[in-house]
Amino acid sequence: MLLPVYMRIYGWEKPLSPQEKQTMEYALRDNAERFFHTANHPCQAVSLSQDCLLITVVLDQNVEWEPEPWSELCIAYMEECHQLFYCELRCGMGIPIPSSDIGHYMKRLKELVDSEGLDNRNRMFELRLEPGCSTPVEGMRPPVAFWSDLLRLGLIQALALDTKAYLESLHGALSSDTSILERYYADFLQLIVV
Repeated sequence: MLLPVYMRIYGWEKPLSPQEKQTMEYALRDNAERFFHTANHPCQAVSLSQDCLLITVVLDQNVEWEPEPWSELCIAYMEECHQLFYCELRCGMGIPIPSSDIGHYMKRLKELVDSEGLDNRNRMFELRLEPGCSTPVEGMRPPVAFWSDLLRLGLIQALALDTKAYLESLHGALSSDTSILERYYADFLQLIVV
C-alpha cells in the first residue's frame, strides 16, 4: 500500500532566480525523502511539475492505518521547510491505497489542495475514508468556488441542490467528525456574506 502526499509550493519569502528555484525544489525533494523515510516505511519523492511534489510512502497493508502520526509528520515537514528554505507550502495527505489507484487519487488530492484560497498557505489537508466505506471523502472543504459562481449567476436552485448533494455525501462522516460540519457552516456563511 502507498500513502500519497501531495506538496505544492505557493511562494518563497526571498526573491529567487529560476535557477535558484530549481535548486531549492531539488532540496525540498531531497529533504522530503530524508524526512519521511524510515526503516519500516521507505519513500520516494518525485517532482510532478514546477512547484509540485509527490511523496509516496510504502506502508504495510497488515498494519491498521492511523493518520495522526503521518499528519503530524506532514506538518513538521512544512514547518522545517519554511525555516530552512523560506518557502510556503500546502500539503494534501491521502490514505493508504494500492499503487494501481495512485493516478486517480493524486488528481483528487491535487484538486483538494489547489482549490483552497491563497490565504491557506502552510496548511495541511486530508482525504479521509467515510466509516464503513472504501471510497475517500474530502474531509476539508466544500466546493465554495463553484458555489460562489452559482450564487453570482443567480442560480439559487442549482446551489441548493448541489449543497444538499454535498451534505448527503458526507452523511456517514458527519456522525464521526463534527468538525466537517463546522467548517462547512463557516465556509457557507463566508460565501453568503461576501
